[in-house]
Amino acid sequence: KRVQQEVYDISDCILVHSKPVKNQVIDLFNINSTKVYVTPHGLYPIKYELNAKNRNMAKEKIGYDDNDFVASIVGRIRQYKGIDLALSEFQNFQKKNTLSAKLIIAGFPDDKKIDESIKKATKYNSSIKYIDREITDIELAEILLASDVCLLPYEKGTTSGVAYLSLSYRTPMITSNIECFDEFSEKGFSLKVDHKNINTALEYLCNAYFSNSLNTIFGNLNEKDSINSYRWDYIVNSEPYKTIFS
Repeated sequence: KRVQQEVYDISDCILVHSKPVKNQVIDLFNINSTKVYVTPHGLYPIKYELNAKNRNMAKEKIGYDDNDFVASIVGRIRQYKGIDLALSEFQNFQKKNTLSAKLIIAGFPDDKKIDESIKKATKYNSSIKYIDREITDIELAEILLASDVCLLPYEKGTTSGVAYLSLSYRTPMITSNIECFDEFSEKGFSLKVDHKNINTALEYLCNAYFSNSLNTIFGNLNEKDSINSYRWDYIVNSEPYKTIFS
C-alpha cells in the first residue's frame, strides 16, 4: 500500500475502469478526485469475424446444435463470482423450460468446493458442460461466439474482464445487481438482475432466442454508435488520453 500511495501521490492523472474503483482509490489513498478518471476498457481483439456462420461453427465445435440456446460462465472458478448460485438457477430454469438450453462453464477451478458442485451437476445433467482447466484464447473466443448469453452473477466486484470480452464478441449478458455492471445494463448490453431472478431472465432470453427476437432486445450490441465509445481509437482521442498524449 505504501508504494501505491507514493505512485498515486506523484501521478498527475489516474485512470480506472469503473466508478467503484475510482471511489476506492479516492477513499483508501486520500487522492484528489479531480485527477482520477473513469475511462472505458477498450474492446479486445477478436479471433473470428462476427457472423452467423462462425457462431454456428463455434456451437458445433463445442458439441452443440446451432438451434441450442447456449449460456456460458467463463473465467477462473472463484467464490465471489456466484457460480454455484447461477448453476442452481440454470437448473431451476430447466425444470420449467421445454426448449433446448445448454450451459457451458469453463475456467481453472480455484475453489474446490464449487468445482465439486459443478462436477456433481454435470454427472446428472447432460445439458451442462464443464471445462475445468485454463482455457486458451481461441477456446474462449469460440465459447463466447457460441454463447447466446454470458452469465456474470458476481456477488461483489469492481470490474470484470469477462464483461468486456463478451462485449467484444457482441455476446449479451445477464449480470448481477452490483454497481460495476451498471454501464452494461444502462447501454442495453445486458440484463441486470438479482441472483434469485437469474432463472427468470434465462427463461425470458431463451424464449426470445427461439422467437428470433434476441437481437431486438440487445440491438445496441450491433449499433456502431453504442459500441464506438469502447473502440481504442476512440478512447485514446478522448479525455484524459487526448491531453496526456498531446
